[in-house]
Amino acid sequence: MMSHQLPQLDKFPNLIHSFSTREDDNMSFRCDDTLAASRNRQRFLTSIGVKPASVVTATLLHGDGIAHVTRANANHGVLTDDYHLNAAALISLSA
Repeated sequence: MMSHQLPQLDKFPNLIHSFSTREDDNMSFRCDDTLAASRNRQRFLTSIGVKPASVVTATLLHGDGIAHVTRANANHGVLTDDYHLNAAALISLSA
């Protein structure tokens, strides 16, 4: 599993960021094998040192919708298909 990062975000020392690619296997719950998607997500998060309970996810809606997230939004849609947010972008003002 390879961690892919954006060099432009390296200037933010408190930001953990990474994205997966096809080489990381299926992570979509829209495919038939949701158990494999969950396992692949767990493996990916472990590889970058992130606990699933701290992750916030959303169903992607193309447009200009932005969801403000808090800790209460964490752990939904991470390892199971129980998304609570629908947005084009997520923002957190938490420190």
